[in-house]
Amino acid sequence: MDLHRQHLHPERCAGGRHELPGDYGDGECGGECGLPAIESGGFGEGLERRDDNRQRRRPDDDSGPHRAGSRIGDAGQRVGSAADVRATVRRSAGAADLATVWVWFTSNFSSGSSASSCLVYYAQPSNQLFLVNDAGTAESSSTLGAGGVALSNSQCLINAGAASVAHSGTDLILNLPVTFTAAYDGAKSIYMYAAGSSANSGWQTMGSWTVQALPAALTVTSTHSGSFTQGQNGAVYTVTVANASGAGPTDGPVTVTETAPAGLTLVSMTGSGWTCGASSCARSDGLAGGSSYPAITATVNVGWSASGR
Repeated sequence: MDLHRQHLHPERCAGGRHELPGDYGDGECGGECGLPAIESGGFGEGLERRDDNRQRRRPDDDSGPHRAGSRIGDAGQRVGSAADVRATVRRSAGAADLATVWVWFTSNFSSGSSASSCLVYYAQPSNQLFLVNDAGTAESSSTLGAGGVALSNSQCLINAGAASVAHSGTDLILNLPVTFTAAYDGAKSIYMYAAGSSANSGWQTMGSWTVQALPAALTVTSTHSGSFTQGQNGAVYTVTVANASGAGPTDGPVTVTETAPAGLTLVSMTGSGWTCGASSCARSDGLAGGSSYPAITATVNVGWSASGR
């Protein structure tokens, strides 16, 4: 199933390809930027950091040209269909100096392509989340936090409305609820990148994740208020599509085809975000487990021979 959903830097989509920030083998600025260290977190101790001078050090080694610039940490499960990603980025110039924080779940980092992966980034100046599309050529976006919407592609769904960001001294703490589609199961690596006004972390390996995606479990219910009367025209009831708590997200078009009960003639169907015809409605945005789509309103005429229920 295919989920289809402002570029900060126009060059990222040059030539129809979404270009990743930085040189994703190492950072961009030699030894002058204020280089990153990786905090140990839920993905295990002893992760290495990659410095721009191409030497490798363990997280607790602050020798050499390293200067505290950006610090990236993460914690969460290592297996599952959903991840609560907590990314902590420390910037010696202050958390407000950070421009973007990127998180990338992929099994194909070395290719340099973001196509068919789950690549999301947070732009602090605009308080926006961006998710790269299936082809790796464009992004969908949403405000982070209250008023945010779900962003999805065929690999993952990120609920921007439930995401949050906070500052704690020089730390920026970004929390992202990510749900993977059934089609994206298998072993993935997690990479992160952060950039400020004069420094960046370079792409860093933060751990691994084995996606064990669960299928969606949809239910359809119909409700109405008051009573219908025989011969009534323009009576309405609502149809609601929900995804069970704990289920995986939808990963393709969802179509509701309504058959009116005996004695009722279906006139029309309409609903926010739905594309509706005379007797069906469809949409392709992802629906996370424990959530419902906006209700569909069905309008019917009640026949004179309709019986009570």
